Amino acid sequence: MFSTDTPPLPEVISEPSVLLDQYKLLIDDDKTVIGFDCEWADGISHVALLQLSSTTKTLLLDIPALTTTKEGCDALQSTVGKLFSSSGVHVIGFGCKDDIKRLIASPCINDNHWFPHQKDLHIKDLRILIAEHSDGSQMKHFGLSRACEFFLGKQLDKAEQCSDWLQRPLSPEQIEYASLDAWACAKIFTVLQQKLNRLKQI
Repeated sequence: MFSTDTPPLPEVISEPSVLLDQYKLLIDDDKTVIGFDCEWADGISHVALLQLSSTTKTLLLDIPALTTTKEGCDALQSTVGKLFSSSGVHVIGFGCKDDIKRLIASPCINDNHWFPHQKDLHIKDLRILIAEHSDGSQMKHFGLSRACEFFLGKQLDKAEQCSDWLQRPLSPEQIEYASLDAWACAKIFTVLQQKLNRLKQI
């Protein structure tokens, strides 16, 4: 694992009832900051895996499996859809334009898509926030791994980035990689927020 601060590795969620139960635990755990990331495979326009994480709990959502049933799409709408359109939670991605595009393009068998329209989204892009509030010379060109090194003291291992994200089951290495990407967004945002709050008090 990345550090002792990271949550334990989660199971991949493919059942609507499990999603509803685990999402409640996630939101009860941290109502203010949720990091997210997506994985996909070559040749598809949608998401293969959606990761949601607080600083202490991570969910991995099997989007292809969940979107095959009405119950799965309903569960996604009442959890992910609600989260991404909420103004009361900091939903944090990193360079997340493609992630959002692919979430919008993901399957749905219901009349109303489970993911919100672009105009209804309430998300923050960590890459933009870091660029606005950090020393430009130090963070001029950076990815999430570099941002982790800068804010958390250790780079992310990106070896699994181009692996097959449609394969099931995912390997332990894929699960760890996916979990850390979402967790890092929440953790870095929390550290950045604390830093800015300290500066305001000076």
